[in-house]
Amino acid sequence: QLMMNDNKITIEQTVDILIEGARKTSNTLMLETAKLIKAALINNQHSEKPVSELDVLHKMVKEREKAMAIYEKAGRKDLALKEVKEIGYIRGIMPVEPSEQEIREFISELMTIITLTIKDTKMVIAHVQRKFPTAQKGTIVKIFKSLL
Repeated sequence: QLMMNDNKITIEQTVDILIEGARKTSNTLMLETAKLIKAALINNQHSEKPVSELDVLHKMVKEREKAMAIYEKAGRKDLALKEVKEIGYIRGIMPVEPSEQEIREFISELMTIITLTIKDTKMVIAHVQRKFPTAQKGTIVKIFKSLL
């Protein structure tokens, strides 16, 4: 697994490293997957409404999870396994998401400094994502509401 240290290396740069490594080891599935990720990242950069690199990867994982379920229902374990491996490669380059506990502690610290209400949700999301760029909005909102 390639871990990105404090986002000093972009996901796209990580994918380039993955492609190089897959070529050297003749890992065709890793190479195929890495090329798909690279294409998705480039398409996203040129789209009318680009999203974050992380959102591109989340979308790719969801697509593969859906395909995996379809293959399993159809009794195609071989194809389902290929999807599982692709998900593994994609997740392997995703930055690690903070735990709910880390998010809860950070929001609690914010709440000791200033009084927050439900109206401050957007600001809380912004603060949490500044500290934890990979934190999901839904998770942040759920934790914030539980602390109010």
